[in-house]
Amino acid sequence: MKKIDIIIPLWISLIVINYIIFTENTNMDTIEFILWSIICGTISMLIALMIWRVYETKSDKRKKIIDNHRKEIVEEILKKEFQNMNITFDTHDFKVLITDLKELKEKEIYGHTLQHLEAYPPILESWKKSEELIEKTNGDLGEFVNFVFKKIETDIDERHKKGLSYSIHHMVDEAIRSDSKKFSINALDDGAYINISLGGKKSASVNCKTYSRTKIKQFLTNLENEIIFQNGLTGIRKDYNDLKNEFDNNFKSEIRTLLNNIKGKEEDLKGKCDKRSFWKDC
Repeated sequence: MKKIDIIIPLWISLIVINYIIFTENTNMDTIEFILWSIICGTISMLIALMIWRVYETKSDKRKKIIDNHRKEIVEEILKKEFQNMNITFDTHDFKVLITDLKELKEKEIYGHTLQHLEAYPPILESWKKSEELIEKTNGDLGEFVNFVFKKIETDIDERHKKGLSYSIHHMVDEAIRSDSKKFSINALDDGAYINISLGGKKSASVNCKTYSRTKIKQFLTNLENEIIFQNGLTGIRKDYNDLKNEFDNNFKSEIRTLLNNIKGKEEDLKGKCDKRSFWKDC
């Protein structure tokens, strides 16, 4: 509706209202009634227009801020962060994680993004499932390493835990990326070192100047024949593959579909969040 379609009826209505007021409360003649009615009606209309303009300005500003906020979520989080994230195994901390997620969670916009994604249940559900699978995988990793380290204590000596820790982590990393049904431990002499792997090109080395070469080799032979060891690695690999499948084939796929649907109109991102300013949410 055009403004003129509202202004003229409003102006006439205000004139009529003022005319009625003057006829009931004054002794002015008809011309004075009409004149004052027009003047007061016009003043009333101008005041109404000023209020309307202020409201319109604030409304336009609010819409622009909301649109920019939604575009920021699309450009910075959905396109840049989520699409570039990957599942990885951190051999140093011995855990599976989503790359750069820890840093992203520290940003306020991350929480806003998840609130908006409530409008897209398949995306949010896949994201939550990925986090649950990470928790399960890391739980299984923790149980596995506790088993191996406990076996080191009982079979050789507690002081060997430090020397063998990186080798254990490395074997898990190899197992995750392997398709083997049974894992064979390779322990090859290399001067003062033993190079330990599951048959991969890359290996982890143990310095035998500090640790007993004979004890380590015998321990690895016994470990290889442990059903718990074999089942543990197989289970961890399955956990990892389930996680990769959920994250790469479901979560990222749903994100790509959303981005294609709002391409060129990123401000149309659905949902709302509690980002606050002079408006309640956006």
